[in-house]
Amino acid sequence: MGGLPTRANIRARGGWVLGAALLLASGAAGAQGQGDPARGQTPEELTVTVRRAELRGPLRELGRLQELVARSALAHNPEVRRHLERLEAGEVSLQTLAGMGNALARRGATEFALGYYALAVRLEPSLPGLWVNVGTLYRDVGRYGEAVSAYRRALRLDPNHALAHYNLGAVYDALGRYDESIEELLVALTLDPSLGDPSVNPQSVNNERLPVAQLLLYQRRAGAQGLPLIPAEELAPPKPGS
Repeated sequence: MGGLPTRANIRARGGWVLGAALLLASGAAGAQGQGDPARGQTPEELTVTVRRAELRGPLRELGRLQELVARSALAHNPEVRRHLERLEAGEVSLQTLAGMGNALARRGATEFALGYYALAVRLEPSLPGLWVNVGTLYRDVGRYGEAVSAYRRALRLDPNHALAHYNLGAVYDALGRYDESIEELLVALTLDPSLGDPSVNPQSVNNERLPVAQLLLYQRRAGAQGLPLIPAEELAPPKPGS
């Protein structure tokens, strides 16, 4: 693999693309170098310089991840290889980073997947779905505290994100925080009842707290006792002689 994106092969593919920002930074810095070295930076030039410094770390990290994955057996998988090549060609975007993360996670390489997602959330830190996926990856490797933080970050961005509530409830369950788990599951089922359906959410079969949440939700909707009422048409007095 050839390493980091170069000015010759960077292509912007919609949205905020890291490669495009790198081109902007390097081009502007080059133009600045041709100017009068005695004069101070304009606000625009200062912004470019700061942005270039911000990009240096993520690009180094991406290069390191690419090299590690390329040298591993994972690179023989067609899906992983396709994402490697797209990133190598300079298509460094939210979709390509998250796509690579998902491809690696499906093959059990969760720590590698977290590396790519760490870069993705730096591109789009305000996207709740990204934080939900980050939380799920942390949960998969038993890093529950970090999973809780990621799900809470998603919920700060979107308090009505049903899957974030559900997944947070599952992590609370794993931590033994059962009351909090049930409360999160209640919110999740209120927002999206299909999360309790195994055909939609297979994890629900193994969620021991879910039946409790479903019962509580039923009680809240049907009344404190949750007992059935006899239909009015069946309450007629018996006919004489019957």
